[in-house]
Amino acid sequence: MHYLSIILGFATAVSALDVYLHSTTTDCSGPTSLVCTNLNPNVCCGLNSGTVPSIGFRGILYDWYIECRGYEGGRCNVLKTIETAYHTNFVCLKNSPYTGAGYGFRGKKRGAAAVAEECTPPDLLILENGEKYSLVGMEASQIDELAALLSNGTTAVDIPEIFKTLEKVE
Repeated sequence: MHYLSIILGFATAVSALDVYLHSTTTDCSGPTSLVCTNLNPNVCCGLNSGTVPSIGFRGILYDWYIECRGYEGGRCNVLKTIETAYHTNFVCLKNSPYTGAGYGFRGKKRGAAAVAEECTPPDLLILENGEKYSLVGMEASQIDELAALLSNGTTAVDIPEIFKTLEKVE
C-alpha cells in the first residue's frame, strides 16, 4: 500500500503544466508573461481584472489527452475557449481577451472533462528581456495591477518601484 501512495504522488507531480498568460502577443510568442508554474489539472490560473491576448500551455506530455480552457469575466468565471490537446507538447489559445486558464484530462466519453474548481494567481513574471521574478506572496490586486502595466507595453525600466522588490528567479 505504501508503494501505491508513492506512485500516485509521482503521477500527480508529473501531471502539472506551466500556463503562460501572454501579456503582449496574440500568438503566444514573446516572453512577456504572467505564469502559473506547475499548475495542476482542474485548477484555474487567473486574474481578477485585466486581460491577456493569448494563453500558452507548455509541458504537455505527448500522449496526454487534455482539454485546455480559456476564461473571461475575471479569473475563470465564464468559459470562453476549449481546445483539445493530444500528441502535442504545446497549445496556444488565441481567441482573446482572457482573464484565466485551466486544463483537465479528457476521458473516453464525450464531455467527460471536469471544469476548474479553485483559482490561483500567477506565481512568476517574465519580462521582455527574459528576466524572471517570483510573484509568490503578492496580493491578487498587485498582480492585477502588474498585468495591466504589462498589457500597456510596460518594460522592465518602467515598472513602478513597489514591484522592483520582487525576488529575481534564475
